[in-house]
Amino acid sequence: MNFKTDSFTYTVEPFDTDFSNNLSWSVLGRRILSTATFHAQKRGFDQLIHEGTPYLWVLSRLVVEIDRWPAVGNTYTITTWVKDRFRQFTTRYFDITDSDGQPYGRALTIWAMINAHTRQPADLNVLFGNTFDHCFDAERPCNIQRSPRIRVESTLPVSSRTAR
Repeated sequence: MNFKTDSFTYTVEPFDTDFSNNLSWSVLGRRILSTATFHAQKRGFDQLIHEGTPYLWVLSRLVVEIDRWPAVGNTYTITTWVKDRFRQFTTRYFDITDSDGQPYGRALTIWAMINAHTRQPADLNVLFGNTFDHCFDAERPCNIQRSPRIRVESTLPVSSRTAR
């Protein structure tokens, strides 16, 4: 493991599951965001927030691809790293694997820092400069592609399921 990545291991508890006894979407989403938070805090990405400035990190986009779901009792590891920084955004990637290192899935998040008073995005180059460049892992392969904004073409349901 290097300084650019972090991995956190979780266990699927019975109350973390959906009707099929697999990890639920809501718990997976919370664990992805917690993993991002822990990684960012360890590297000081949140330093401006704690110094009393009006800046906040805001999740702009979350893309998740799941090949298979961890079931109740399974452990899974979420590994995260920041791939790059643009003027107003950073991209953070995640690998979700089982205890043998086999993939469950992957995720991508895009984050912006905004000024809480003006609600305008901050220029990360001005705020941070190259301060955190040593934390980015531009060479690490990403198994998920950025997706464009989803355009709704039809509002008719494709299928439905009756809960019993």
